[in-house]
Amino acid sequence: MHMIERPDTGLLHFLQSAPKPAGRDFRTNPRHDSSATVELSWTDGRKALNAHGQLINLSRLGVALVVPGPPPITRKLLLRLEGENATPWMEAEVLGIDSYERRKFRLRLRFTDPCPTVFLKAAVLDPLPSS
Repeated sequence: MHMIERPDTGLLHFLQSAPKPAGRDFRTNPRHDSSATVELSWTDGRKALNAHGQLINLSRLGVALVVPGPPPITRKLLLRLEGENATPWMEAEVLGIDSYERRKFRLRLRFTDPCPTVFLKAAVLDPLPSS
């Protein structure tokens, strides 16, 4: 007897979903867990600063991630998946910063433009190894 593996329809729906407008429907965009490692970049005056973090979950319009130590104090930043095949930089707005665990913080970010499928697939299907 052959077993036929059924596709994960929740993941398929997530990857195929179109972004819904921000506002009242913002939290209705499908979210998916991820543990991919990301690099963050922002400016403080004339200084360029970087940090590394780990995704918690993401959607077409935003992401939640954890950073060690104090988070960036900025309204806008850039982020990308790290690894051998790092993704292009994406701009995001900081929506909130919460204490997460001892000396860690959770950042809630909203992407300036909807997240491209290549980023979503890399983050949820095959998290890239961190460098």
